Amino acid sequence: MPKTKRKSATAPSAHAAPAFIPPYPPSWLNRLIDWVDRRRGPLWIYYVAGIGLMALVLGLGDVITLGSLQVTTGTGALLYAVYPVYFVALMHYLDRQATQALGRFRPALDVRDDEYARLAYRLTTVPATGAWIATALGIPLAVVFGLSGETLPLSPARLPIVVLSVVFTEFTIACFLILGFHTIRQLRQVSELHRAAATINLLQPRPTYAFSRLTSRTAIGVLAFLYFDFLVNPPTPGVALPYFVFTAAAVLLMSAAFLWPLLGMHQRLAAEKVRLESEVNQGVETVYQDLQRQAKRKTYKNVDELDKALAGFLRMRDVVARLSTWPWQPETLRGVLAAVGLPILIWLIQYGLQRWIG
Repeated sequence: MPKTKRKSATAPSAHAAPAFIPPYPPSWLNRLIDWVDRRRGPLWIYYVAGIGLMALVLGLGDVITLGSLQVTTGTGALLYAVYPVYFVALMHYLDRQATQALGRFRPALDVRDDEYARLAYRLTTVPATGAWIATALGIPLAVVFGLSGETLPLSPARLPIVVLSVVFTEFTIACFLILGFHTIRQLRQVSELHRAAATINLLQPRPTYAFSRLTSRTAIGVLAFLYFDFLVNPPTPGVALPYFVFTAAAVLLMSAAFLWPLLGMHQRLAAEKVRLESEVNQGVETVYQDLQRQAKRKTYKNVDELDKALAGFLRMRDVVARLSTWPWQPETLRGVLAAVGLPILIWLIQYGLQRWIG
């Protein structure tokens, strides 16, 4: 009996989906994040190690240049190493939140698998060109900030530490600019996804809440950085007022970052609520007209059934009236309000106590 050749399990199927082709190459920062994502173990270990490695490099630069490492210098190196690592980690975290949010939102989308993959890629990936432009824009800023921080005269002996400081500052600024560009781009795409949703069901609102967690985490993540910077670098008396004006503007901007991408979904949910109210009111009107006809004819055969139907429609109208058209859950809003309001309240209490004691 001749043997039949079995089909290889690894052979491609004739009906297999085509391989996903990215619409544009990823940024160098996305490649770095992807590298971290492929490592084994908890991700936070690699980011903590990154902080330690960058602080070690900065500290060794001082040792090579000055011959010793001061405690204050080492502490400052450790603190300033947090900045670029935090920007990278925040972008990594927000991209994960975006991927999960898109998965929860998919029931509202009418897209094929390849279209969904393209949406996920655009939502989480910065174009390489935009990232290189942001990196180039950071070079003159890095030179200015790096040189302005030098209190000692520039000499050949200090040249290595100055170059290291400029390179470190450039990396920090580039990460910050790319994160800002990515955040604006990501939140704008959330608005576009809300407009593209094919199915909006106010009675099944969970998919419409999908991106509120992403926008809230974006606002909280940026505000956490501002509060950390305030603790590490408290404003001097001469720049206190401009600093607090800037912080207030940043708080307002982050509040808008949470709310603005969700306004389109709020409008669609409000329109859906109007439609539901219209349907229920139409049912109430129909039952009412049937009751009127039976009253005029003085025939009351179906009065009990009509009365139950009317009571059901009125209960449904109360249910629809209580439906929220804001695309977030209460705990999400409470988290944003706490991040925005609690530090301001603490500062006002401290300021009032200082004035009262003084």
